[in-house]
Amino acid sequence: MNQRSVTYKMDHVTFELQEQYDFSWLQSLGTVFCVFDQQDSGNISFGVEKHGVKRFVKYAGCRPMDFSGNPKDAIARLSAAMPLYTTLEHPNLIKLVDHFELDEGYAAIFEWFDGKCLHSHWLFAGESKYSHPESPFFKFKQLSIEKRLKSLDAIFEFHIEVESKGYVAVDFYDGSILYDFSMDVTKICDIDFYRLAPATNDTGANYWGSKRSKAPEELYLVHRLMQERMCLRWELLHSDCSVAKGIVRSRNGKELNLSMKSLYRLLAWSESKGILPFMLLKRLGILLYVSSYKFNQTRRQPMLNDRLPF
Repeated sequence: MNQRSVTYKMDHVTFELQEQYDFSWLQSLGTVFCVFDQQDSGNISFGVEKHGVKRFVKYAGCRPMDFSGNPKDAIARLSAAMPLYTTLEHPNLIKLVDHFELDEGYAAIFEWFDGKCLHSHWLFAGESKYSHPESPFFKFKQLSIEKRLKSLDAIFEFHIEVESKGYVAVDFYDGSILYDFSMDVTKICDIDFYRLAPATNDTGANYWGSKRSKAPEELYLVHRLMQERMCLRWELLHSDCSVAKGIVRSRNGKELNLSMKSLYRLLAWSESKGILPFMLLKRLGILLYVSSYKFNQTRRQPMLNDRLPF
């Protein structure tokens, strides 16, 4: 059966929903210059401009085409997330300007940031995300290691703040990372599911987050999320190694507590040797899972670590 759709034209954008909806409230916020409507969360977002000032508007209450849930649940999730943006306010997090309830929905207004989402699935779906020259993910992977480490620093700095406030990251993945390629600035967005620690997986296999980015403890029901300040778990599948005059030694995936400087040296060393690390930024203080694979120059087959940005 074909899914019903209703087309909307608003200022400079056109989009579809599953049913009629009144967006007259949005017009008072300014001219709509972009829309992000291909989300399965139940939210739809707009870029608006008024008197030369741009804002990002996130809204729950309607039925986007990719949404199969109940709009009331989406409204409850968005409204419940608002205190997070105040409690965890940080220069590397998009700034919440206002939020309010409407007759049939809830709206959150953020400062606009001229960055590209590293998971722009609405423009680059499937393999094109990883290979198209205009894909933000692909472009980010082509940056120098210095620029990527600077971006990683911004992510660390924010999550150290998260830990200091007693929270853990949930549903953090490349779709939560915005990067301004002109200014080389990184911002975090969409922290709607971050939780107070200790936190547990209380929903099982459908626990929030992308499978490619989940830490192991998120994959199982009622496993307490890790709370170490800074831990790097890594393994080299092809060899053991000694890095930077004995700073790091690992055999059989031993866990080591590392300073940021040591971590950077490890990353620089692995890249210089053609070993491409991928890492998962998770848990209090950032838990990093780094699995390294030597890059096979003769095989053009994508490697698993090419699916994550760092």
